[in-house]
Amino acid sequence: MKNLTTRQIINIVLIILTLIIVAQNLASIRINFLFIKFNLPLIVIIAFAFFTGFFTAKVFRTRKPKNTGIAD
Repeated sequence: MKNLTTRQIINIVLIILTLIIVAQNLASIRINFLFIKFNLPLIVIIAFAFFTGFFTAKVFRTRKPKNTGIAD
């Protein structure tokens, strides 16, 4: 068997934790948004909130200017 790296072990643990969270949040909940009411599984709401935050952070992150090596 191939030796596992630390990164692979962390990924395996995170996948297992994610599966546990998914299994425990399958219940359907009622959502009231403005004048619309609908039912969705809780995991869908959690995933939507996560990806909204993830992509917002990617869009608004600040980038450091590249060091060109030219001295002032």
